[in-house]
Amino acid sequence: KTSRTSEAVDAGGTSIGNVTSGEWLNYTVDIKKAGKYKAVLNYGTPFEGIHKVLLLLDGEQIGTFQLKRHEADHWTCDSYATIEDLNLPAGRHVVTLLLIGGFNLSTLEIQAQ
Repeated sequence: KTSRTSEAVDAGGTSIGNVTSGEWLNYTVDIKKAGKYKAVLNYGTPFEGIHKVLLLLDGEQIGTFQLKRHEADHWTCDSYATIEDLNLPAGRHVVTLLLIGGFNLSTLEIQAQ
């Protein structure tokens, strides 16, 4: 388990918890083939309100995940948000998730369409 103590983010097991607006995650990716992809984000939140994750590629926004509150009051990551038809270039890139709202995150999958 790791923690960015100045931000109160907790990471451990299979999820990142206690995220709040303005925090971010960077991933370096190697895209083998240019083409259309979809991105699927696994998350959980018991809160009403505006929750979204901006998806950036090399600093440019390419999509937005819209997150909705669970039906039950829990933080378990059992909800999914999808962005379809992402045109991604081949090569090494930095993917950034810019977090807005309060939620937990589990996985981000980028799949060829």
